[in-house]
Amino acid sequence: MSRITDVDFGARPLGRWSEIPASEEQLNTLGVEDMKYVSGTGEYTIEFTAPDHWNDYDGAYIALAYGKDQIGAVIVNGTELPFNNAADRADLRDLIREGKNKITIRLNSTLYGRTYAEHSGYRSAGAEYGMNPAFMAPLDPDAYYNGLLGVKIIPYTKQ
Repeated sequence: MSRITDVDFGARPLGRWSEIPASEEQLNTLGVEDMKYVSGTGEYTIEFTAPDHWNDYDGAYIALAYGKDQIGAVIVNGTELPFNNAADRADLRDLIREGKNKITIRLNSTLYGRTYAEHSGYRSAGAEYGMNPAFMAPLDPDAYYNGLLGVKIIPYTKQ
């Protein structure tokens, strides 16, 4: 059974969810013994200042690294940007403004961590369906425990 549980891990550098140092209380709140068993949505925020001379000819791309997870939303200064997960980058030109800017990224993880924690996928009346132990091997594939690994803001000038 899925549920939404909010846990704030505070300001942290980007990295794998499995490497987040979680307290026993945070793990208990999430209902897991280890962060590698967490699946869900992570929200990341970055703030930066564009130069005072930023104008209609200036722009920037955002490039994201996130493994097998999927970007659920990129919100720039309050406006959601259409994002194509196949491209891993988007043009921010019309959304960046001179001075302070804020970008929020919502990353949806795969369900691998949670499925692995339950050792089989879906259970119904004692029968197991979906991901059986053979599918779950190898026990700890790095690709499924990513989180948001990198964000680059790449400025450009349009001529």
